[in-house]
Amino acid sequence: MREKGLFKNITAERKIETRVNSGIKRAACEPDPEKSIDIILEFLGKELNGERTYVFEKNSRGGDDNTYEWTAAGVTSEKENLQNLPPNVCENWYNFFSENKDVIFDDIEEMLPNYPLQYQKLKSQNIHSIIVVPLFNGENVIGFYGIDNPPKRSMKRTLKTLRAVGDFIVSMIKQRDMMNKLCEISQRDHLTGLGNRYALDELVSDIKNRQSLGIVYCDITGLKRTNDTLGHKAGDELICRASESLKSAFGEYVLIRLGGDELLAVCLDIDEDTLQKRLELLRKSSVENSVNLAIGAVWNNNLRNDWQKLIDEAETLMYKEKDNSHKDINQYNGG
Repeated sequence: MREKGLFKNITAERKIETRVNSGIKRAACEPDPEKSIDIILEFLGKELNGERTYVFEKNSRGGDDNTYEWTAAGVTSEKENLQNLPPNVCENWYNFFSENKDVIFDDIEEMLPNYPLQYQKLKSQNIHSIIVVPLFNGENVIGFYGIDNPPKRSMKRTLKTLRAVGDFIVSMIKQRDMMNKLCEISQRDHLTGLGNRYALDELVSDIKNRQSLGIVYCDITGLKRTNDTLGHKAGDELICRASESLKSAFGEYVLIRLGGDELLAVCLDIDEDTLQKRLELLRKSSVENSVNLAIGAVWNNNLRNDWQKLIDEAETLMYKEKDNSHKDINQYNGG
């Protein structure tokens, strides 16, 4: 009888392992690592009969962000409410993780005496049982993931399953970060740190209609002369000073270096008065940075997807200012 029971347990374990591998395989077939994480969380939630599965990651500010979430039908999403949690909220859990322990409570009432802060947070989300396991990148804990309200009768099986899938989730997070880094590099101008044409194309393809939009088109006047007379190092310094001027005036908007001497600010959801004030700031900053910029700016209060037309209008205005500047110089020189 004992051997039959052992055989039965082994068979059950193999079935669980097979289903878990099947879930991982299905998630791994998705080329987007973020969608892979969504798929595996949904698989775990349904396979383990939980109400919510989720991933939390440490952020650069020392807090924790709920970055991924699956919820069962009728269960309220908590993701938006669980961003940048103060370090003290999850401190006890990280202490558990540092000792190679998991967080497992089949009744969160047991948490109240020793962990009142976590208890109140979970109680407010209608959680009565929970399992959370750490996510390790090497020896470093980068966050955790878990399941809310798994059945009490299957807590051990649930814990074992979560442990088995943790490495896969970490690999997807690392793959996501690598893809994001490569994407950022491909869309970044190495000299100035501004976006490049690829970044502009991405912006145009992602954003359809906006309430208002300002386009500021700049030309660094005299760059070729600087390169020819003082060298390309001096020219690069001039470009960097120009980009710093643009950043000081429009730093919270999308900034692009279109080419050698052309810079662009794409200001989404900006009102016309703010645009004019920022333009004044840009002109003042360019003087302070010893940069001569020809500037063309347009504003539209109801964008209808015709980005290129607005950019062309701003470019035309920029060239008019540049031509007028050259005429003023020629007149000054008696030309």
